Amino acid sequence: METARRFESLVEQLDDVSERSRLCDQVLGKLRPTTKDSMLITTLNHLRVEDTSLASILNLLHIMTTLGQSNVKNLKEAKYITQFLSKYCDSNINLVRTLERLVDESLTPLSANTLIIMYIRTGDLSKALKFLLRISQQNLRIRDSTVEMLMMHCSYKGDFHSVRIVKEIADFFKYEIYPRTWSVVYSCAIEQGEIAYCRERLGHMLCYTFIENGTIVALAELLERHASIGEMGSILKTARMKSSLTPELHGRLRRTMVESFALRDGFRNSWKFLSQSHEKGMLEVIDYPNLLNKFQLTLREGQADALLIKMQSNDPVEVKCFYLSLAIAKSVEVDRLENIITILITNPRLKRHLNEESIWQLICGLKRSGDNHQLDMVLTLLLSSHLKLWKPKTVNQLLKLVLESQYWFKAFEVIKIIRIPNYKFDEQVASKIKSLCLDNNLDLKTIEMYM
Repeated sequence: METARRFESLVEQLDDVSERSRLCDQVLGKLRPTTKDSMLITTLNHLRVEDTSLASILNLLHIMTTLGQSNVKNLKEAKYITQFLSKYCDSNINLVRTLERLVDESLTPLSANTLIIMYIRTGDLSKALKFLLRISQQNLRIRDSTVEMLMMHCSYKGDFHSVRIVKEIADFFKYEIYPRTWSVVYSCAIEQGEIAYCRERLGHMLCYTFIENGTIVALAELLERHASIGEMGSILKTARMKSSLTPELHGRLRRTMVESFALRDGFRNSWKFLSQSHEKGMLEVIDYPNLLNKFQLTLREGQADALLIKMQSNDPVEVKCFYLSLAIAKSVEVDRLENIITILITNPRLKRHLNEESIWQLICGLKRSGDNHQLDMVLTLLLSSHLKLWKPKTVNQLLKLVLESQYWFKAFEVIKIIRIPNYKFDEQVASKIKSLCLDNNLDLKTIEMYM
């Protein structure tokens, strides 16, 4: 013990890092295995990889094999030996093969622990897993943190099959796995679409680990069609405790919950959740196929009572507009497009709740029907509603329909309500409108900015 203290004092007196390192290399080459001497720890703390001789490495491996008969979890020197050999391995890959031969001759908890870490450091996770299985069959126990490290790296790689194997070993040998590691494992399970596993571990996932904002939303999306209402409610409760969810994540979470509730609980309750949880922004029908499927169209020819009642509710304006869009989409689905167009034209209170999504649903209906009379009705409705168009997909598709019809001249009225910054016609629209202008001796100046 006294010798160790004198050596530590001598090392500290040397100002030159290189001198300290070279001295430690000389000492390491001559050290003998003992758990009562702190000289090994001092040596490894000050020895640089580039100053380490082969003799020192071989002696360190010998020390590791001898000390390794002790419990690796309680062995103070184990951490320092493993850390140093890991650094050495980064620039001397042959050390792995040397250690493999050593393990074949003398397998100890410490040498096994170190070799697995080497495999992980060099990215050879399959070898690390095979070796863990081998030593587990021999009831050899390594450090808990090494098992955690292997679980995490398999998760980072997206190899959930290997993660499952490591978890089974961890469960059997009662390795302690901390919440931070479980968080990584669960993120991998969600990314890999492990639905059954996520449902099985949902309680543990939500209550005992930290789940990042994007991950919990991805979890909800994964389980949308598979989890019970109670399970989805638990996910929602956990998500609501996170104050830093971005508007985009909030929107994704809300959409997923609405769709899940619609699938299991019908339209009424899912709509209630949507109207209570929506914050701002236009809602699109394409994002809510389950909700649309559960939507019951109650309109009869010339009647708008159901829609008018909905427009008088206390729902946010965007939600009322969305209800109207759903009604249009459902009308298209059941071939009652002209019915809904007539209702919209003849009811000013309904017309006030038209937005660009409603117009898009009408355009989808026109593409399906190919009816020129219905197209004229939609153009009349649009141009009298004083709406402006902000989305290229709406403008492009509407112009294509108009330019291919007998009402092509109304394209210029549509162009006047475009509000898209730096908008340009797509190639098909530009070619068609230019051709029509030339054929009819129309001035191109008014539309040059869009060409």
